[in-house]
Amino acid sequence: MTAAGTIARLRGLVEGSLAGTLASEASRIPSPLREAMEYSLMAGGKRVRPVLLLSAGLAVGGEEGELLPFACAVEYIHTYSLIHDDLPAMDDDDFRRGKPTSHKVFGEGTAILAGDALLTDAFRVMAESHLAHVDPGRAVRAIADLARAAGGGGMVGGQQMDLSAAPGSSTAAEVDEIELRKTAALLASCARTGAILGGGSPGAPRLLRADGGDPRRRFPGAGRRAGGVRHAAGSPVPGHRRHPRRDGQLRGDGEGDRQG
Repeated sequence: MTAAGTIARLRGLVEGSLAGTLASEASRIPSPLREAMEYSLMAGGKRVRPVLLLSAGLAVGGEEGELLPFACAVEYIHTYSLIHDDLPAMDDDDFRRGKPTSHKVFGEGTAILAGDALLTDAFRVMAESHLAHVDPGRAVRAIADLARAAGGGGMVGGQQMDLSAAPGSSTAAEVDEIELRKTAALLASCARTGAILGGGSPGAPRLLRADGGDPRRRFPGAGRRAGGVRHAAGSPVPGHRRHPRRDGQLRGDGEGDRQG
């Protein structure tokens, strides 16, 4: 099978597993929270992060069934970040993947709660996985790596740096640091986490850090290509309103902002 065929197959596995994972809890989630979670989670996208995790895990001998809950959890985390990123207090985007953003459809309060629920449920999905029961040590290592990449020292920290950037004052190095945290950190964690979950040798995750641990070398320009950072200069883009604190400094497109 070609690389493109393999990616398409893994993406299909992720789509089916996401639908099943969400459906299993649907009866316990009140409306309209349930609909808001499903609206954003199942809105499409390239599913880059879960496919990367699966690919790394399979490469070291892992089993798809054991990897899939963690792949879904990564997409939960990514989706929550997009919902919150689109909010008026953040990037104030009206569209995501060609559809109105969550807060435009369900209101800001429900959109915030949908993001909260997806983030929290991501850790439930991982903790309830088969692998967490048969090899809790491996699962805990993977969960810790993902949490570190998604938290204050990683993705969320990058969001704060982006939000705090003074218009027109950020250096190229500062923009790179935002990219590193906001986009590349979680991508790199997916590769490491897949290696951990797949049962690779203790050195396998370190091999994925042979670049010195800097994901920018592994995913060069990831934030720029994905629209993950509010880029300096340029005219306003469709779907993204002018932000009073950051306009003209770091700007992205609501249609493509880290949407993979």
